[in-house]
Amino acid sequence: MFAKGKTSLIAIFMTAVVLVTSLTVTAFAEGGLSSGSSAEKTSETSTKTEASVDELATAKPKAYVAKTTGWEDIAAWKAVNSDVVGWLKIPNTNINHAVVMGATTSYYMALDYYKKPSRNGVIWADSKVKTGKRTELSKNTVLYGHNWTNYAAPLQITRASDVMFGQLPSYHFIEFAQTHPYIYYSTEAEQMTWQVFAVFYTEDSFNYIAANPSDALLQKIIDEAKSRSLHDFDVEVTAKDKILTLSTCTRIYGRRDDQRFVVMAKLLPADQKLASVTVTPNTDFKPPQFKY
Repeated sequence: MFAKGKTSLIAIFMTAVVLVTSLTVTAFAEGGLSSGSSAEKTSETSTKTEASVDELATAKPKAYVAKTTGWEDIAAWKAVNSDVVGWLKIPNTNINHAVVMGATTSYYMALDYYKKPSRNGVIWADSKVKTGKRTELSKNTVLYGHNWTNYAAPLQITRASDVMFGQLPSYHFIEFAQTHPYIYYSTEAEQMTWQVFAVFYTEDSFNYIAANPSDALLQKIIDEAKSRSLHDFDVEVTAKDKILTLSTCTRIYGRRDDQRFVVMAKLLPADQKLASVTVTPNTDFKPPQFKY
């Protein structure tokens, strides 16, 4: 059980972590993480760096933008596993994988892409998610992935040994959020770019995983996500948008298993140019609302 006093201390600590100087971010093309030509090759987790340390250390960090989205590898992986519905890629990380969807949301919790037992597993979609062209997508495309190695303090940024969603908590740090404002989730039908608008910790009773909510409920989810976000993103998002939700486990608030780390992004128009992004600290973010 996590005592209330300890929860308050952690909330104060988390606030202090994000109190850093805000920076304006400019987009530029990535320098690596290209996908292989075969299913076997693309299954390997890439740890190739897409920019030098010197580039990351500049006064105005640059945002990583993918040259390729992974869409080109979907067909090869669908030939291996017919449950493949898309591809998820976050530039300059090893999150560069096919996305599968089973008959139930829990089907792939302990299986790999070959449907063999696996602890690390896969990136999988909520079974209620609708796929296809952007016009056919669910209002909230919810994707899950395991994180067995980067779930408690001190968190690591893009550590090579953190696989599947093990590098997702890199968004905890504002410097990473500033340089990784765009996520690529594409389906067989279309390549798509999404812009991050919230990064937060939550209790699992918050229904952020509703795949097909009403407009009213979606707006509540968006508003709640932004109020909980560790960082303020200069991104306008409403219930008219379609959103992408990436969810993984965390133990940042202790050993309790009812907490999650979540990154949310909104779908951008197909012809929208990727512009400068501003990310600033949210000094009064709402922490998880545990019931005990």
